[in-house]
Amino acid sequence: MARRPLSSNLPSPRIPALLAALVLLGCGAPLPEERHGYAGQWDGERTSLRITLDGFVSYERQAAAGRVHVDGPIRGFQGDDFSVGLPLIQTTFRVERRPWFEKGRWRMVVDGTELVRSPDTGAPRSADVGAPSIEILDAGVFGPQRRDGSRGIVESTTRIPAAVGRSFGVWFAYHDPDDATRVLTFRWDIPPIRDPRAGRVQRELVVHSAVEPRGTHWVSADFETRHDLVGGRWTLSVLDGERLITRKAFQVHVP
Repeated sequence: MARRPLSSNLPSPRIPALLAALVLLGCGAPLPEERHGYAGQWDGERTSLRITLDGFVSYERQAAAGRVHVDGPIRGFQGDDFSVGLPLIQTTFRVERRPWFEKGRWRMVVDGTELVRSPDTGAPRSADVGAPSIEILDAGVFGPQRRDGSRGIVESTTRIPAAVGRSFGVWFAYHDPDDATRVLTFRWDIPPIRDPRAGRVQRELVVHSAVEPRGTHWVSADFETRHDLVGGRWTLSVLDGERLITRKAFQVHVP
């Protein structure tokens, strides 16, 4: 992939040997839960990027014109990209590929450079040390199912407009201290849905599935018929036996 300079609305240094250092101060906001996969220490060719859960970024890159340094709070996300700095002085980081797991390491492509996350520097995965855990990498509306059966999130959001044929849920990584495959329970607690044919009211959806501690996985709720289009709070809980591993809530509304 061709490399390109860091996107910024700041002037470039005119003296090649100049140390290009920019310190952007201000108050940011914690990373949204669906962006926790961005957190950690990321390193690549002549590049270092640290993103904290409280939404602060420290970036350094050795360029031909000198050293580029950016410190500051995340001001917001535009798709997968994020802006750092003050309202009138911001640097935009282009995330050409959001975090994915490959060859035992988490990777991300930012401004044309592939970065690798240092072990144990990401978001906390579980309050129970040594217990299986789930890291939610993204949450929102899924696109169509691909030929290989996988799906991708096309809109990161927890506010879901209900429509027949639409699916929403989470994209996640599963971590197991024993590197073992486990059968986990995925339970959706939903507003009452009445099936007019069976005359029953459904308040939960439960699926048991074997999950491998490699790569990434997804789980979704699907609006298959117009009877499924019920607004309210839809909450996904993932359990290992009776132990809650993680929970994610969505607010569904009917346009």
